[in-house]
Amino acid sequence: MRSPRWRRASAWTSLCREGHASGPKDACRISGSVVVSKSQGNLHIVPGKHVEHLSRHAHVSTSDLSSLNLSHRIDHLSFGQPVTGLVYPLDGDVRVTQHAHHVFQYLVQAVPTQVDTSSAHVDTYQLSVTEHDRVLDHARGSHGSPGIFFKYDVDWLRVRVSESRPPWGQLLTRLVGIVGGVFATSGLLDRAVALLCCCWFQRRTRTPLPESVHSPTATLG
Repeated sequence: MRSPRWRRASAWTSLCREGHASGPKDACRISGSVVVSKSQGNLHIVPGKHVEHLSRHAHVSTSDLSSLNLSHRIDHLSFGQPVTGLVYPLDGDVRVTQHAHHVFQYLVQAVPTQVDTSSAHVDTYQLSVTEHDRVLDHARGSHGSPGIFFKYDVDWLRVRVSESRPPWGQLLTRLVGIVGGVFATSGLLDRAVALLCCCWFQRRTRTPLPESVHSPTATLG
């Protein structure tokens, strides 16, 4: 999806795959973009024709939905301009169902994000998604319309991703400090090793007198 604005427009492309020679089309690929407002809303894919009823959007289906199958795969879903490195949680998501009356809901939280780095300067959105699905059964109190619903909410907070580099003077100061620390540490280690070697050599050069050798004694007559 493109960056939200205060107007609505859409550009969609639908390619349907032919089934058997005498059978109906068995799959479709939908791609495109839509401009939405900076508020809550939903984008949905449901069977039937859309109508306006009491200032509300509704869908009316006159065909048999027993052969309907809403199994789907989401190749890509994004708000704003896609940016390399951002994670889009719905990319590659696959849902398979064997029920004709099935509803899939994706609750999308879009966080405005300003990317200002050496490789990109764009305004985009980061997404977090919660998924729900259920089988419709009016006899058991599970009502609704079968379809795929993307309910989005644009956060009022903005995240800024920036890239900054320290000045050359600060980098040189840090480099000099690192080199000085290395020399100081190496000097301390050299003194410690030299002291240990001296102590070890002094202990080895000390040869104690044998026990059979006694000091001479003088006898006066």
